[in-house]
Amino acid sequence: MSGVLALIAGWVLLLILAVAVVAALGLASRRILLGRSGGTVECGLRASQAASWRLGIATYEPGELQWFSAFGVRLRPDEVFDRGALSVLARRPAAQAEALSIGAGTVVVE
Repeated sequence: MSGVLALIAGWVLLLILAVAVVAALGLASRRILLGRSGGTVECGLRASQAASWRLGIATYEPGELQWFSAFGVRLRPDEVFDRGALSVLARRPAAQAEALSIGAGTVVVE
């Protein structure tokens, strides 16, 4: 009986590993497809000072900045910004609490 349980557990672990590999390959493939147009940058986004950071990828298009969630599966942008309407108000290093979410050494742009 314990041999059968060990065999089932082995197959379950193998299935979990296979799903993880397929998910990682899917995310990597999506990142490559988004980067084919050129002008991509890793970019965190938050709606307000109180909101949490969402990690993603921004792509530059001729008239717009498109933002994609880092862990999404869609090839359509989650947010689209008119590049003509964007302007940099301030630039600063990430605060200690922000660096935990978006990474050390990042720059926060308003």
